[in-house]
Amino acid sequence: MPHTPSLNTAFPPGSVSTDHTQTGLDFSALLDASPDAVMTMDRDFCITYANPQALRVSHLTLSDTIGRTYWDVRPMAQGTLVEENLLAAMRERTPR
Repeated sequence: MPHTPSLNTAFPPGSVSTDHTQTGLDFSALLDASPDAVMTMDRDFCITYANPQALRVSHLTLSDTIGRTYWDVRPMAQGTLVEENLLAAMRERTPR
């Protein structure tokens, strides 16, 4: 079975435009409609996107999340398996 890279490893930072007018694709709408919780973070763990499902299951709002680091939003995650997996995923550039 072929390996499918995560979004983080497939596209280096700054290589993907958020202007999808040429393709006609609206990725935000696609992710917003997903039944799965999706949250994206930059290399500093600053939250850059959270779809409605992610906000629902985390009991947060967009103003609670966007532009803040994951550790500011969820300080109780520090020192846990969540932190270990996030750090490993970022370091190894592999999904967890």
